[in-house]
Amino acid sequence: MRDLIDGGNISALHTNAGWNNETLPEVGPLYYTSRGESIEDNAPRYDDDIFDFLKKENNEEYAYIFSVNNKWVCTKMNQWEDDKQPEKVEIPEGAVA
Repeated sequence: MRDLIDGGNISALHTNAGWNNETLPEVGPLYYTSRGESIEDNAPRYDDDIFDFLKKENNEEYAYIFSVNNKWVCTKMNQWEDDKQPEKVEIPEGAVA
């Protein structure tokens, strides 16, 4: 898991489409650094606890947590909608079109 976040901010976690919509040779994460952005501007953020991780001020679109029952939980942060609180959403299974 550490290797995944050490690449910095990720646009897509599981894709074979590049920044110019080209097909990449392998499926995997698409890091902002792969389009030339610096790792300093895209370094991973380490939070002290779950409350810091889930702050709307972090400007994350979605927050993913691997729960104690070995399942991923996704929270849509609604960071651009002041009248909406973060909400749990389902994660699609299988290939997503």
